[in-house]
Amino acid sequence: VRYMLDLFENPNIDEMEEPFFWVERSLETHEPYKYCKHHGRDKDEDIPDFEGNYFDHFTDEEIEENYREAAVKSYEHFKEHVEYLEEQGILDETLVIFTADHGELLGDRIHGRKRYSHNVPACRKLAEVPTLFYNHKIEAERMRTVDIIPTALDLLDKQWMMDTDGQS
Repeated sequence: VRYMLDLFENPNIDEMEEPFFWVERSLETHEPYKYCKHHGRDKDEDIPDFEGNYFDHFTDEEIEENYREAAVKSYEHFKEHVEYLEEQGILDETLVIFTADHGELLGDRIHGRKRYSHNVPACRKLAEVPTLFYNHKIEAERMRTVDIIPTALDLLDKQWMMDTDGQS
């Protein structure tokens, strides 16, 4: 993003001009579910050692529960950021873009087999990426991931400096 805006050093927030934007891709819902290194984690000891396939260690119900817990952690993570921006007094001037990982198959039956993870088969459930533009209204029925940055720059009245397939 700094490259897109022609910024090569991290500016101090006191030196920045509004509007601001905060972009984050949450990975809590990526396998192994709920073990992403967010929330101050900095050691791998929090992550159990799953030998072989992660999905072989759990029942379908446990997999769904782990995924559900990961989604809740992702929401809590997002909420912490919004609260921080509010405490700093800059939430109203900040476009927050929060996106999660791709979809997952949690034992869905596709082509007669139970499928897990996000490798095959290619299907809509895997390709959809939850994305939230918080604090700004956009009118889009759908968008592609490549459209996120051009849309954000357009909302902030900034110029796009590269040719891309993405559009606002």
